[in-house]
Amino acid sequence: MVMLDMEMLMAVRNERNFKTQSHRLYNELNYSSLKDAEQDLLHYFCNNKLKKMTLNEFRKIWNNTNEYDGEHKNRKYLLYQLTYSRQDILRKRQKEKDQKHETIESLKFNYVPTYTVDEQEPKEEKSPLERQKDLVLANLWLLFPRAKAQKAYIEATLNGKDFKFARTVNESIMLKQISDYSNKHRKDFDKVLNRELSNKDKKLLSFINTFLAIEDAENVTLFQKQGKQAEIVSQHKSLFEDLIGLCGEGKSHYITHQVALLNHWENIEYQEEKGYMIDYLRIKKEQLEKKLN
Repeated sequence: MVMLDMEMLMAVRNERNFKTQSHRLYNELNYSSLKDAEQDLLHYFCNNKLKKMTLNEFRKIWNNTNEYDGEHKNRKYLLYQLTYSRQDILRKRQKEKDQKHETIESLKFNYVPTYTVDEQEPKEEKSPLERQKDLVLANLWLLFPRAKAQKAYIEATLNGKDFKFARTVNESIMLKQISDYSNKHRKDFDKVLNRELSNKDKKLLSFINTFLAIEDAENVTLFQKQGKQAEIVSQHKSLFEDLIGLCGEGKSHYITHQVALLNHWENIEYQEEKGYMIDYLRIKKEQLEKKLN
């Protein structure tokens, strides 16, 4: 690497091609400031294009403004190296971007247990990929127990946000670490995520069994049944809210008074819609028992 003195440094910075390449880099990579683009270009130029050159050699070539004679390098040669430096930086950033995309896609598709939705199962608002992504986000501390920076990076990326790296962090190295760690611990990932899925289904099945046991109880009035059901709905409101939304396989006319049923199940109203809900819970119970066995 050439350590340019102040004279040569200013000479390079004042050169028209340096300003041109800096502006192009600034626009192409959306730098926060032109100064940052200039710093990156100059750093790459010195570290990579001039790494085998001494300061005296650089000065001699820079001061040679004659036409190239096929033997002696001239200033134009160095100016071309500035152009090549910008092109190299672009290629490097694109490679890092591709690697980042590949790693995140691997996290989404390869390191999350895939589970298919039965064709007869009511449609959910979120796609299977979105549910898998949520599952990874909810279990990051188990999947990456010690890697604080990696967890923050994955969380930001899966949420579609930019991650601001500390100057000491190399993004390419982090991506490789995440990929290597994920490959190495694939079985552990599957255990964590499959257990989470299983626990969620068991909790849901337990709720449905309790709800239907009240429904099927003998010698109990309708008012008493729905009062007891309202109590467990109140204890598991978000869970029941999801079930109401799924009832009728996405046909919203099945449950048109969702808020009323969620907040006042005990009221003797909307009996037809409550009947739809009970029928759906029986279907869901059968699906969950089949899935968990």
